[in-house]
Amino acid sequence: MLRGLLEAGATGTEICAYTALVMGLPKDRSRTECWMPADTAEEKMGMRADVFTRSLRSLCGKTITTADGERVPVLTKLTRGCFGHCPHYEDTLGKVIAAGQYPPT
Repeated sequence: MLRGLLEAGATGTEICAYTALVMGLPKDRSRTECWMPADTAEEKMGMRADVFTRSLRSLCGKTITTADGERVPVLTKLTRGCFGHCPHYEDTLGKVIAAGQYPPT
């Protein structure tokens, strides 16, 4: 996972935000949808809510190359947050790792 984040050019803050976001997912990535309210990230990690949100947004634009040469984003935004609900993301990086498509050999 760290290899993929480094390949994508993730910053330290983005790596911390990603780690917090995917912490509760099963290791086999049978479920890849994840979310965390920004104020929870602030409470648990000491990361300001706006920094957490910005980091996740940035990771949606950073990509890795799978074994078949396809460029995929680290995170994919599934729903946007509104009216007190946080956005939901798909852990695309974890999904391709679980499928054996990353790292390329």
